[in-house]
Amino acid sequence: MANDSSPQKSGIERRRAKRRAILDTFSFFSTLSNSIHHRTRVHDVSDLGVAFDFDADFPLGESFLPKVGDHLTIQLHLNPSLSIPLNIKVVRIDKQSTCTRFGAEFTDPSGSFYVAFKAFLAFIDSLELAINRP
Repeated sequence: MANDSSPQKSGIERRRAKRRAILDTFSFFSTLSNSIHHRTRVHDVSDLGVAFDFDADFPLGESFLPKVGDHLTIQLHLNPSLSIPLNIKVVRIDKQSTCTRFGAEFTDPSGSFYVAFKAFLAFIDSLELAINRP
């Protein structure tokens, strides 16, 4: 898979919304079909979307990976029993040596789960402020 529609990497932030790195204690599960759930590592999140990785040795094979334009539900698991389901559309795929990174946009920004997600982002931002205060 090629990097679909991503500008050249110049070190300049090209996003329309602030990205936030996700602590390793949080994990995502993405719904790939009606019956397959696979844990993915989240690279970052923003108000508009999410970037997540599948390992290069994904056990089910490349044919099960999302494609640009696919609509999926991704679960943000805050702990093993608490999750936020978010509807996404895959807009970018970047195949790297150790993983395949997917960029996706949220498709239901007025839904109640998205409102909960925005509260989670506010929580991350307030933690970052508290940690970085002298």
